[in-house]
Amino acid sequence: MRFLNVCNSLGMLSVLATCTGNDEALPQREILELFYTATGGDNWREQAKMGWMDSNVPECDWDGVTCGSNNLVSELFRSGVGMDGTIPTELGDLTYLTKLVLSGGGSTALDNLKGTIPLELAKLTALERFDAGFTMITGSIPPELFISLPDLKSLGMSHAGELTGSIPTEIGLCTKLTSVSFNSCTKLVSTLPSELGQLVDVFELILQDIIGLTGPIPTELGNMASLRRLFLGFNSLMGTIPNELSALTSSLTGGNLHLQGNQLSGTVPQALCDADINNGHAGIFGCDAIACAIGTYQNIGIDEPTGDKRGAAYRSNGEDKECTACPSGLSTFYIGGVSSAGCVEIVTSAPTASTTAPPTTAPTPPPTSSATTILSTLVPFFMMVALSNIV
Repeated sequence: MRFLNVCNSLGMLSVLATCTGNDEALPQREILELFYTATGGDNWREQAKMGWMDSNVPECDWDGVTCGSNNLVSELFRSGVGMDGTIPTELGDLTYLTKLVLSGGGSTALDNLKGTIPLELAKLTALERFDAGFTMITGSIPPELFISLPDLKSLGMSHAGELTGSIPTEIGLCTKLTSVSFNSCTKLVSTLPSELGQLVDVFELILQDIIGLTGPIPTELGNMASLRRLFLGFNSLMGTIPNELSALTSSLTGGNLHLQGNQLSGTVPQALCDADINNGHAGIFGCDAIACAIGTYQNIGIDEPTGDKRGAAYRSNGEDKECTACPSGLSTFYIGGVSSAGCVEIVTSAPTASTTAPPTTAPTPPPTSSATTILSTLVPFFMMVALSNIV
């Protein structure tokens, strides 16, 4: 009956649709066994299989499983174990879960966890951490997750490269969040929700390397008073850097601010340039340490041999790393240039009428009437008849 009560308390049609009347959840051991089978447990790393499916070993002693004092599963940690399959919907019945980590082992060790994020995970109302990064998860993130997970503190979706859709505005409801990462979710198509400004406890917001992340930087981000690391580089963000971000000077001091590689214009707010941001380099290089001005670039932004995107914050000690001016006659369209390849030819102005000769065109022939057309056809005919009579 626990699930039915959760559904009733949420009062949401989208979540109620999953409350199918099956009030009795499976025993937690059977749910874990289903998870093992659905994610290709037989092919997990050997150590990751310790205890699993052994009738003589309690499920609370299985590798990666933690239970509370009530012997109910509170944590499921499966990171880089070699999963291959999908997340079973029954996992949503482990309603005492506080940590659910289903991530791969890193960019070189993506787990083949695929399929969509089940809506049934919205039943995990005690969940504090959810991580499905470095996987092949598809589809979009159900907004219901943010509506029904009030205690969520950490959301890790970095390098979930098949994730689609947008960043739900409902994320602003999870006001206990402290860490949010969608780094390199390259198939997302979204804007930055202004609701992010409600997450005043977030110290780490990583939304970088997402070509489909467009639109302006919301002024509401200036309300995120705990931000220590704000990574918005290498997206398609447009407009100017809001002056409201100057309110983050205190929290970003000693931290990092990445804005390079977008389609931004204008200048960096001076308060940010004067702060001890980006490993102290803003104190040395000023605004150059955050985003190079139009007409300049910072070549260290991309390591040319490897294509590694590192940005202006990663400077070698003792090296002169001010932004470099584009060659004569070339400039950049945007601030935050990261490579000389962004320097393009400048078109100063369009030619004026006084300096341009009028185009020469052939005169238009007068219109031909139907009578003229008939006459031009008949005259040669009568001439041929006359000549034939003479012969």
